[in-house]
Order: sequence, then structure tokens, then C-alpha cells
Amino acid sequence: MASEAVIVELQSGMNAIDQTVADGVGISKGALLAQTDPRTAASSTTREAFAGIAVADKEADDGALNLGSHQTGIFDLRATSGAAIAAGEKVILSGANLVTGINVMGEFADKALSAGYVVGTALEGTAAGTAETIEVDIGRR
Repeated sequence: MASEAVIVELQSGMNAIDQTVADGVGISKGALLAQTDPRTAASSTTREAFAGIAVADKEADDGALNLGSHQTGIFDLRATSGAAIAAGEKVILSGANLVTGINVMGEFADKALSAGYVVGTALEGTAAGTAETIEVDIGRR
């Protein structure tokens, strides 16, 4: 996979939580995970509820059904080349290991906030039309 999250800073005492994952699926360390039911995580593919960031690689068909996921910390995340993201703006999943500003949701931004779509808060901005890596605090949702 490409554009996985890179740890910038983890808060002391904040560890990952366990998520259920499918055995037949490979997940890369640093992958942005989407939440499915019941309490199951999968690699992100589009705008969906955020489940965390994979703490380790998980090989397909390895028999593992659990994977740790970071819930807090500061990470470098890849922003899509859509609308600009301002520092302080909430970001949401927008594709495989990609985020975008919540403002792209327009009138549905409030729904995205309440539905668990928010990945975190951008600590730096990006210009419209550029795909850049930005720091995001995933603990500030």
C-alpha cells in the first residue's frame, strides 16, 4: 500500500486498542482503518467512519483476527489533491490512506462529525490542488 501514516509523536501511556480484522485481508502498518460492524476494522477506501491507524503489518491468510490500532497521537497523513485544508480543520478519510478537510462535505459536515468520520485535527494546512503530507492530531476529534 502507499501513503501509510507515519508516527510523529505518541502520548505517553496511550496505547493501541484491539480491532477485529478479516483473516483473508492484508493490512500495512500505518494504514488508515475504517470502522465496520461489529467492531471490525478494514483498510480505508472512501469516506467512512474512522477506526484508527494500524500498529503493525497483518498478512493475508495468516490466521490473525485481531490488530492493534492507534487512537491518539500525531501522525503525518497524506492529504488528497482536492480542496485546501486549513490548520485547525477537522479531516476525514477520503480514500486509501488519504484524508481531506471536512469542509468538502458541505451541508453534510455536521453529519460527518456525529457519524465518527473525523480522523483528527490538521496541525498544518495544504493548498488546494496539491497532494501533501500534513501533521494530524488523531486524538483531537
